[in-house]
Amino acid sequence: MKNPDLAQLAPGFNLLNISKAWQYSTGNGVAVAVIDTGVTPNPRLPVVPGGDYIMGEDGLSDCDAHGTVVSSIIAAAPQGISPMPRPMPATPAFPRRRDRRRSSPHRRRRWRSRLPRFRPHRRHR
Repeated sequence: MKNPDLAQLAPGFNLLNISKAWQYSTGNGVAVAVIDTGVTPNPRLPVVPGGDYIMGEDGLSDCDAHGTVVSSIIAAAPQGISPMPRPMPATPAFPRRRDRRRSSPHRRRRWRSRLPRFRPHRRHR
């Protein structure tokens, strides 16, 4: 994004009355770990490298922008909910195992097979 308007307020800023919440706390000094698709740094959202335990990188790239949007809601300047913390990408749902093997699709299928099945249209007699 070239030349973002950093002074323009997000639509929900006034609706949620964030400026009033800042009277009590701004989140200064709080570390925030975002467990999502990664975070892409931008002028409103400076981030520190965290971890990407799926791809083995630092988490500073976002495959579909969802993690960046979530992080922006939390900490984007000047109007995130807590504008002072620096988001850090964190661990995924299936982290590495102790023996350094990654969680495989086979293990995930086996885990899902143990869950009760949901059948919304099944009639009981």
